[in-house]
Amino acid sequence: MDILTSFTRKSQALNQESLQPIVKKLQSSIYSILLQETDPRTVSPALVRSAAFDLSYLLIRHRQWHHASLLPELAIDYLNSEYFIPHTLSAQLVETALDVLHSYTPRELDWSSADYEEEFLEHLIICSLISLDEDSLEIDLGFGRNVLNLLKSALALENESPDVFQFAPEITQHLNAIMQRIFGELEESPANMDQYRMKNVLQRDISTTKNKLKTSYLVYLGKILTACWPEGKTAAELEQLGEGELFSADLRLLARNGLIYEEPGARRNQSSVYRLSNKGYELTCMQFAFSRWQDLGGELHLAQLPSPYQATVLQILAKESAPRLQALIEKEGQHLSPVALRFVIEHLKRHEGEKGLLEIFSNLLHNQAHAWIRVEICQALPLSNGESLAAAILDQLLNEDPSPMVRSAARAALQRQRRLANQPQASSL
Repeated sequence: MDILTSFTRKSQALNQESLQPIVKKLQSSIYSILLQETDPRTVSPALVRSAAFDLSYLLIRHRQWHHASLLPELAIDYLNSEYFIPHTLSAQLVETALDVLHSYTPRELDWSSADYEEEFLEHLIICSLISLDEDSLEIDLGFGRNVLNLLKSALALENESPDVFQFAPEITQHLNAIMQRIFGELEESPANMDQYRMKNVLQRDISTTKNKLKTSYLVYLGKILTACWPEGKTAAELEQLGEGELFSADLRLLARNGLIYEEPGARRNQSSVYRLSNKGYELTCMQFAFSRWQDLGGELHLAQLPSPYQATVLQILAKESAPRLQALIEKEGQHLSPVALRFVIEHLKRHEGEKGLLEIFSNLLHNQAHAWIRVEICQALPLSNGESLAAAILDQLLNEDPSPMVRSAARAALQRQRRLANQPQASSL
């Protein structure tokens, strides 16, 4: 795991102004108990500070599920397995911390313990499905490797796996049942993933009750979001999709959580419009790809699509029609966003398309691709084939590119290329 990335992300999550009172109180209680109950000769002050920081992040990150009985069990296991804090002391720390937090997150009266448990497990699954990789997931959840192994075990239904002996087999079975439900919904309509992603975001909104985030409400919010693309919509136009007097609150909810933003009108008497933010695009990309884009016969061009839509459309084409994907890349490769180009690079590398990849790179540079695209090109090089062409591309970027960022990336790529070239010589000595 990248320690710097982990610390930065957790610090950003804890350093929100609205959370400062609760975070300070939480960390103080954890820190004081650890100092009182541990021997400084065996547990250093640095370890105490680190454990207080990580446990604070874990509990704040999952504060919507403080009343799920499984949460303290996973938190205790984390302290025990990652910091070797004895189980009894770990339990004391977690219980004390939760006592502090319960005053800030009271139990919702219309939710049972089973409801909290079900939603908490679903939350873990959705986080794992939308995560980029295991390291990112471990940082996001804050639980460590044991919970990741639990999720893997539930996916494979390996109840006898020794990796998750810390947890009762019923947990694995329960997780698997929820996974099967989610996978069934996604098989019925892949666009349902947008609803789960939106729910994952809105669950963190402290002014929104869990009971409100039902499927029908999430579908309705999704309609508001998709209506905002591509030209944007005024509040009056969006209100036609609304639900009476609650519409203004729904609009504020989407804006408060960064899914839409208000753009003032160009003229004084012109109404402002609501547009999708980049996060809003991310939460509607499946709906676009499996509904709107297909309804239009796939006629929209890459230059007309925001980055998340580009990447999703390319992923679908990669599964459904490799020739169509190849034709689209050859025709419109110069309009790829950095995220979409990253997918194309990985796809062509897996399918032995490195020659075509170098041609795409050359076309992108010929068409004066953006600096971030040029950085992606550098980071993808060198390739196992086409060494001379790759070297020519990198030499040009290193010596002629006006961007210091691109020149630095090209220099690093050339160093990688030299190391690869020297490897056979080193192995023959």
